[in-house]
Amino acid sequence: TMLYSVWDANSSLCDSMVMKRSYVQRLRQEVKLGVVLKEQMDYLTHWAALETEHSTSLSSAIEALRASTLRLPVTGGAKADVFTVKNAVSSAVDIMQAMGSSVCYLLSKLQATHSLVTELSAVAANESSMLNEYRELLGTAAALQVLESSLRTQLIQETE
Repeated sequence: TMLYSVWDANSSLCDSMVMKRSYVQRLRQEVKLGVVLKEQMDYLTHWAALETEHSTSLSSAIEALRASTLRLPVTGGAKADVFTVKNAVSSAVDIMQAMGSSVCYLLSKLQATHSLVTELSAVAANESSMLNEYRELLGTAAALQVLESSLRTQLIQETE
């Protein structure tokens, strides 16, 4: 019975170590996930500021283009300085090109962020699935260990 007690204590210690290792591993993964999510939150906060700035710039550009278009006389006999009209149209084209490059830049940033968020979502779903599988396997292992202990006890009792 002393041998059984030593074996039982050793088995309990092994189980305790396995549980603590899995707990530490889970905590490490939670910390990693927290770091990734915090970085993403910083990007989203920055994105909100950029979106507001971009929206304001776009609204201002639209109003400026509308105002310059409305100032062009289009009724009978109207005359306009060709150089002034050329400058106004060139200015409007420059503004639209700047807006286009800004939109392209923001779109590339959005695509990169979307890719990272999609990947993170897949990793989180996989981790959740693996944790569920781990819980099931741990329950099975515990049940098997109880069965083993019971059988050993029964064997010891029968041999005595």
